[in-house]
Amino acid sequence: MWEREEGYKNFDRLLHAFAQSSLLRKEFGVIVSGDRFTPAEQTRLKDFGLEHRVHQISGDDSLLASYYKTWHGLLFSRRCTRVWYSSA
Repeated sequence: MWEREEGYKNFDRLLHAFAQSSLLRKEFGVIVSGDRFTPAEQTRLKDFGLEHRVHQISGDDSLLASYYKTWHGLLFSRRCTRVWYSSA
């Protein structure tokens, strides 16, 4: 399977901010829609202790629409199709 050489833009910043907030860590999760995490991104998730709070998904428009209807926030970046925040 093809894998990106570069990771999601500002992914490390997102992880750092998420990890620094006890409220976000306790009450929310993050779902990233797009390409699979690179090995470096997987390592950073573990470094921040977020491997069970940040997840990657891919799917068709109906799946993505279901997230739009039920999730609390949405971020866009060039390398990341969508990032959703959900209450735990």
